[in-house]
Amino acid sequence: MELDERLSRDQIVKLAGSATFSRALLYQQQGRVEGVLRLGSTAAATVRGTVPYRVKLTFGTRPAWFCDCPVGTDGKFCKHCAALAIELLDPDEQALVRSASGGRRSDLVGTLGTLGREQLEEIVRLAAARDPRVAQAIETAATAASGTSVDVGQWTKRIDTAFRTGGFIPYAKAPDWAAGIVEVLDGLGDLVRSGFADEALGLAERAYRKLERSMGRVDDSGGEVVWISGKIADLHLEAAVTSSPEPVAFARRLAKLEMDGELGTFRRAALTYREVLGAKGLSEYRKAVEPKWRKWNNGDQDHWSHDRFLANEAMIGVVLAGGNPDELVEIMSDRMRASDDYLEVARAMEGAGRRGEAIRWSRLGLTAMADRPWQTQPLREFLASLYVADGDDPAAEDLWWQGFRARPSVDSYRRLIAETSSSDPTEARDRATGELRAWTEAEEDPSRASKHASVLVDVLLYEGQVDEAWKVANHHGVDDQTWMKLAHARASEHPLDVIPIYERAAEALVETKKAGAYQDAVRILKRIENLAASGGEAVLFRQVLARMVEDHARKPSFIALLRRAGWV
Repeated sequence: MELDERLSRDQIVKLAGSATFSRALLYQQQGRVEGVLRLGSTAAATVRGTVPYRVKLTFGTRPAWFCDCPVGTDGKFCKHCAALAIELLDPDEQALVRSASGGRRSDLVGTLGTLGREQLEEIVRLAAARDPRVAQAIETAATAASGTSVDVGQWTKRIDTAFRTGGFIPYAKAPDWAAGIVEVLDGLGDLVRSGFADEALGLAERAYRKLERSMGRVDDSGGEVVWISGKIADLHLEAAVTSSPEPVAFARRLAKLEMDGELGTFRRAALTYREVLGAKGLSEYRKAVEPKWRKWNNGDQDHWSHDRFLANEAMIGVVLAGGNPDELVEIMSDRMRASDDYLEVARAMEGAGRRGEAIRWSRLGLTAMADRPWQTQPLREFLASLYVADGDDPAAEDLWWQGFRARPSVDSYRRLIAETSSSDPTEARDRATGELRAWTEAEEDPSRASKHASVLVDVLLYEGQVDEAWKVANHHGVDDQTWMKLAHARASEHPLDVIPIYERAAEALVETKKAGAYQDAVRILKRIENLAASGGEAVLFRQVLARMVEDHARKPSFIALLRRAGWV
């Protein structure tokens, strides 16, 4: 993303409002903005609220945004969109924002210092009455300060109550159900940090078992169960590291959690917990897992059994924790079915200081998975890093060319240009676009849009060559999505040219006969109206509108929307 392709602080505040901006800033400072991806003028990320939400921002003259949270789906610039926008701020501007926020917090701390005990107590009482999380934190702190033991029975009831479903929980109610659970899990985190890690460890395991039982009773389309699973995993590991449980008994308990689980919360736990388990715990873990692994790999068992999968994963965790890559190869010998399997072995070899073997396994994986280029990117990246570490930049660059040719896209093009550091970037750009042009000419088929032309147009748009992209699209044809990208890029300079593209898009939406699609079609028609006006040809919009009314006169819901817009 270019440095100027972002929103300023003032723009974010204007779109979100000051209150939402403050909450978004807190989210950003807490590290809730994860997996940021940048492509041209678009940025996407996951922002973790009560559940993880998908967020996308598109920059330009008229910024656009998307978030699948309840506020975002209404089209509003929610705190999750604002948090991503803050994450993308220039580092200097981020520092200023943090400084300003910190200044306000300092003022608050100073103000609290001027209050008397009774005033502070009243404020705390009000906060605890309004927010159960505050009351819970106060209770935990008081227990720790008094030196008394935690009421495990009371915490058990809280967990059981939070996970209770009372029947099936539909999609719309799942976030509220998850929010109650997260509140209790956060309380368990307070227990860990207040000196009650032993108790929190057992309670986290109870929460996990309750979560397992809730499967099938909750519509997890929004990812609530997976999110809670991750929270429990993090909490359990923190509690285990803090409490240092007796390794042998803990290994038995942990192995059972992994082998009996459906969610994968404790997948490869021996590796994750190896520092907690130590040599004795790892030895005990192997004793618990290996017999089951051998049972499921004796040649007579169902190859696709879930129990076999669990046993294999548990044993792989044990072997990885032990650091013996040869044993890993033995265990995985009959399951090298994906590029990630080869990557696993290659990483283990590199971790053991055997780079030559790591390179060999990486090459084997790329050869074996040559017909699945969409799966091999991580393996290709790893092998390229090994070549670079060995000083073999040409071999690394050749890998990126292979990846681009195997699966041409704007992403593989961008990575190719970024990684060809030992050669002239201009030469690499010309060579890559030249190959795309050659493939486009060879593929040309008047009966359908050209696949390679669509990629070529994407690449030209990425490089800012809008006019050239327009020529390619009109000569060879491209898919609908690429036409829309091209229309957005060309609209400001040539508004009349793109009206037919938007008309086709509106027509396709109306043909779906869905209410939401009708509304989207009306928004596109509004865009056509603006484009026609800016191009000095308002009559073009009236012609488009007349065609739409004539073609869809029997769709009363759509015509009603046109009437509401004042067009009919």
